Amino acid sequence: MKNTKNTNKLNPLKKLISLSLAAILLLSASVPSIASADTPVVASNPSLIATTPLASTPKEEVIYGILNADGSLERVDVVNSFAGGSIVDYGDYASLRNLTSQEAISQTEDLIQIETDAERFFYQGELNNPQLPWNFDLIYVLDGEEIAAEEMAGKSGSLEMTLRVMQNKDVNASFFETYMLQISFTLDPELCKQIDAAAATIANAGKNKRLVFTVMPEKEAELVVRAEVTGFEMAEVEITAMPYTMSLELPDSSNLTAGFAPLISGAAGAQAGAEQLNQGIAAMSGGYDALAAGAGQLAQGMSQWQEQVGALSQASNEIQAALAQLSQAMEASSPAFVEAQLGPLAPALLQIQQGLSVLNAQYTQFNAGLGQAVAAVEPMSQAAGQLQGGLVQANAGFAPLQQGAAGLASGLGELHGGIAQIPARMQAEIDAMLEPYTPSDSKVGSFVSEKNTQVSLVQFVIKTQAIEIPAEPEAEEVVVAEKTLWQRIVGLFIKE
Repeated sequence: MKNTKNTNKLNPLKKLISLSLAAILLLSASVPSIASADTPVVASNPSLIATTPLASTPKEEVIYGILNADGSLERVDVVNSFAGGSIVDYGDYASLRNLTSQEAISQTEDLIQIETDAERFFYQGELNNPQLPWNFDLIYVLDGEEIAAEEMAGKSGSLEMTLRVMQNKDVNASFFETYMLQISFTLDPELCKQIDAAAATIANAGKNKRLVFTVMPEKEAELVVRAEVTGFEMAEVEITAMPYTMSLELPDSSNLTAGFAPLISGAAGAQAGAEQLNQGIAAMSGGYDALAAGAGQLAQGMSQWQEQVGALSQASNEIQAALAQLSQAMEASSPAFVEAQLGPLAPALLQIQQGLSVLNAQYTQFNAGLGQAVAAVEPMSQAAGQLQGGLVQANAGFAPLQQGAAGLASGLGELHGGIAQIPARMQAEIDAMLEPYTPSDSKVGSFVSEKNTQVSLVQFVIKTQAIEIPAEPEAEEVVVAEKTLWQRIVGLFIKE
């Protein structure tokens, strides 16, 4: 009995020792679990914030957008990466998570600070105001009727999916203007037959078909996928956005534009020739003006000459008549009478009589010649008048010819000017067509905050929710609750 009493007295002591040992073991076991928990975010006192913003640390940003199955935005997370050391970053985050180490992240309003020994440090933040540079709207039409995305799982029929990509004008436009989207639909060919996506590149991805669309910077789009579906399910629609830096072998248009040089030169030569023709016709017209004026003066002179010759011929006829009468009168007097009446003057008078006869005969010839000359002057005067009239008509005919030559020179000048502009216009059209495929030289800043001034890369990874048939609930198994460490330790000292 004594031994029994001593044993009973020791039982409370054993229980106390066992409880103490159990507490020590539990405390030591809880230390690793605290260290493995997420690193806490330390909130600083806003009153201690420096009035001058601290310079941000160089970094890269990856924007993860989570969309619902209809394309509406659910949330946006940002993974920021830095070189190690003292880090200063900015962003309006609802929550933060250290993805690299156990160092605490200090968050004071939009100021983020970290001190780390890691060579490369990553942290994730969920944006307070989730936005993306693009808005997405994914519409499902089954057998001609629109159906909600959440009702599509397991459906069968003729399906048309339209993904609308639109600019979100509430976000910095530089991302929409310089980023290219690559959008991928992944379809199971066992569930989706007769797949049709005219604007997509279709490739095999394992057992699935991958439909890849490309949307260029500054472009909105409507992407259509059609298929005959049975028990429809679809993996996430994946969207990646990167700065457009594709290197293209752009065609050299210099040879094409250089081919216009002979044509331009020929048009210039034709224009110069037309101008010379115009000047020649103008000079000829001026010559005809002078010639017509000279012909007019000639006709006028011939007319005056005709009048004067006519007067001369009339006077000559009168002289001839007078000479004839005098000669007849002299001849009518007999020599005996002349000698009897004049005596010594008779020989002289006879000589005069003989001379008048000769003069009369000669003057008769002169007068006849003068009459012929007068007769010849009249047609000459008429010819001079006709020449003047012909020259005037000819000169009038030069007017439309000169106008035509001037119009030809003007038209060839316009042709030359138009052809000369073709190479520049062609190059401008080529540049305009290639502009969407030419990488932009502009640098895009931080998507998260304008205060982050040293961002070397911003890229977007966006996914919709998958459309899946819900799994059938499994039968619940009765599981015997396993004893905790505390219960097992206590059980070592306490008999049930």
